[in-house]
Amino acid sequence: MADPKDLVDGLRYSHGSWYFNLHQTARKSFRVSAVDLSGPGLESSTWDLSYAATLLAVQSTWSKSVSETAWSPVKLGQTLRVSPSALDMPRVTLRREEPTEPNDSGWVVGPGAAADQEVLPVHDVIRRRGNLARALTLPVGARVETSGKKLVSIYAASDRFCWGVRDGLIGMEIPTPKSLARRWAVVSAVKTALGYGDSCNGSQNHMYHDDGGGNWVAMDVLDDQRALLYGHDHEASENVLSGTGGDSDVEMNLLAKTPDWWNAGLPREGVPIGFVFGFEGGSWARAEYDHADGFLSVGFPMKSDEALAEEIVDWIGDASRRSGTRHIPAPADLMAAISEGANITVEVLGAICGPGIGDLEAGVAAARNFLEPKNSSAD
Repeated sequence: MADPKDLVDGLRYSHGSWYFNLHQTARKSFRVSAVDLSGPGLESSTWDLSYAATLLAVQSTWSKSVSETAWSPVKLGQTLRVSPSALDMPRVTLRREEPTEPNDSGWVVGPGAAADQEVLPVHDVIRRRGNLARALTLPVGARVETSGKKLVSIYAASDRFCWGVRDGLIGMEIPTPKSLARRWAVVSAVKTALGYGDSCNGSQNHMYHDDGGGNWVAMDVLDDQRALLYGHDHEASENVLSGTGGDSDVEMNLLAKTPDWWNAGLPREGVPIGFVFGFEGGSWARAEYDHADGFLSVGFPMKSDEALAEEIVDWIGDASRRSGTRHIPAPADLMAAISEGANITVEVLGAICGPGIGDLEAGVAAARNFLEPKNSSAD
């Protein structure tokens, strides 16, 4: 099995009756050009489908919505329950329940009571509806909606929408506002201590960060249930929100089919906005469009604890070299600081900054601002 990081143009990978031809695209990503589920030997194969999902993840954007560590293997010889005529319907809903015995995959296709459902092997179902194979590695609690050959939406446990289309909006797998705010406060503490406080600051309900090169992201927390995340990458945002662009910007409606509170909560100060995401009902979503909005390239170290730790190591490394020293924060100190969020202390911040590096008091004060409310994003 090839590691996705090592894939090269023209690689042909096969496993049993599955065949993949990979070709590098102009955007430097890889396209899976052929998958054959119709060959002989499928009935006797015990291949774990998570290998297929790993390979398809090089190209399939839906796979980013669920961590690979959460995937739960499915074997072709296992069984699932299928409601009458479900496989012949244009739209099919799948849900994964707790397996009842070792050979049960836990997947149920279509509605209806168990007594009315037919037990079929996985290989039979994916021969008839091959597009379902990519979804079958999702964990217990997942629900998948399909239309024809397309995966329409994915819901995680507790019916949390995490990918696809819902009510005309596209699901986004972004950490909760609470998790983002915790990391945002730490970024503000470190950058302020190092003398770059203007590039990252915030309060309990408004946060701002830029990379120093004109690319920025902001978050407004409206209440416990709603938030807006918006920003702009001047090199990668192909369009901007109507009414916010300059003479050279291509404007478009980035709020199509979104709730009214999205538009009401956005600042209208003539600053180009390339992406807008809304948080409600426990998940993030955006309007449906196909162009690059700049979010994936904009400097956003708050996306995970691990990503933030790597950024902090770079920032501290640069600062310590300029001071004539060499300090690399210990992993345990980094995780301790990130877990503190706005409650970070001088001692914890000092442990990652190193001896004689930064204004620790100023950094802690900046983090404490995230505990205080601010009237509006325009303040």
